[in-house]
Amino acid sequence: MIDREILVSPGGALSGGGSVLVRNLLSIPGFKTVDAHSTASQRPPLIIVPRNIPTRSELSSILAGRLVLIPQNAIPWSDFAWRSRRWAALSSLSRAVQMSPVHVLRISEAIPDSRRVLGPVTHNVLDSEFEHLGPGSQHEQRPPYILVPTTGQSYKNIPRMLEAFSTYRCLGGRARLVVTTEQPPSTGLPRVRHIERDIAWGPLDRQSLLRAMAFSSVTVLPSLVEASPVTVLEAAALSPRVCLSRIDAHEGILAYNHVRLNDNFSLFDPMDPESIAESLFQTEQATADLGDRGPISTQGGRESLRRNWGDSVARHLAGLGDG
Repeated sequence: MIDREILVSPGGALSGGGSVLVRNLLSIPGFKTVDAHSTASQRPPLIIVPRNIPTRSELSSILAGRLVLIPQNAIPWSDFAWRSRRWAALSSLSRAVQMSPVHVLRISEAIPDSRRVLGPVTHNVLDSEFEHLGPGSQHEQRPPYILVPTTGQSYKNIPRMLEAFSTYRCLGGRARLVVTTEQPPSTGLPRVRHIERDIAWGPLDRQSLLRAMAFSSVTVLPSLVEASPVTVLEAAALSPRVCLSRIDAHEGILAYNHVRLNDNFSLFDPMDPESIAESLFQTEQATADLGDRGPISTQGGRESLRRNWGDSVARHLAGLGDG
């Protein structure tokens, strides 16, 4: 039982997973946005910040021991941290914040443990918005295509994915490739030039992305590093076949949500384009039947996952001291 207000401060740019996390937090009974704060409670409220770094206005809550940070970006603790000035700065600030008197909820094993961590890793779950954005009828006939949901950042591993697509075509694959980010000026990959006409580029909003997953022949997530990627859960719930890079974040969020990896799932080495291509080609030969992938397969199952997730977060916060 939590005997104080819990306020969620979503300020700043949030990723898709961060937005899902905020909606999930606000679905927990008693959790409110910062602008809904009242002074009825006798104890100062806890402030939840779903970002790596709090804003200046939130720093006072750190010093008072009333801020709970939920880092969303795993790059500060990965090999990518020092590949650009921006990421190096994010890494330095994230590490410094972790050493301050801040409480931390971990949504991934990729976020380091520390003396102020509250409970075990609590991966994200699908939010209620997912239920309202459904893909519609799945009986539509469309040419086969491979879907790669991505933002285009280098850790999303698109160059190796393009090499893998070229190899997949050499193996006899016929599907087109759909990449949900802007086309780069040049791929810089000679092997890809002859199949560029078979690659479609362009960002999609969430509803369009969910629909694209449902009608794809395969959804591929080739990232080199992630925190708690909700896109994996969306693909598990909707896509007839799923190919994933074998990284802790993918395996962790699937295990947390009790997803059953049946024959139309496969994992590959994200550093090896040949491994990606083989996984893609083999998965495409599997049945397109979604089958029973666990609670994520039904709305009732997803609602149960959300309730359990909310109960877990509330338990972690219950009885948290003021300093």
